[in-house]
Amino acid sequence: MTVYLQVHVIENPAYDILLGRPFDAVTRCVAHNGRDGSQTLTLHCPNSDRTIVVPTSERGKARPVLV
Repeated sequence: MTVYLQVHVIENPAYDILLGRPFDAVTRCVAHNGRDGSQTLTLHCPNSDRTIVVPTSERGKARPVLV
């Protein structure tokens, strides 16, 4: 899924990427929080009916592999 957004680039942030309200609005983002502390994001493509589910991870933990 390709999403075009305006971004601000800063040096040495405490995060890899910080997504905010514009991203949430464009992708109709829904966060699903599991009892075990896991979280996934459901994103809807603004140009089609395609939906993807993206797992998240805690900072410093291994990132999930997306295939």
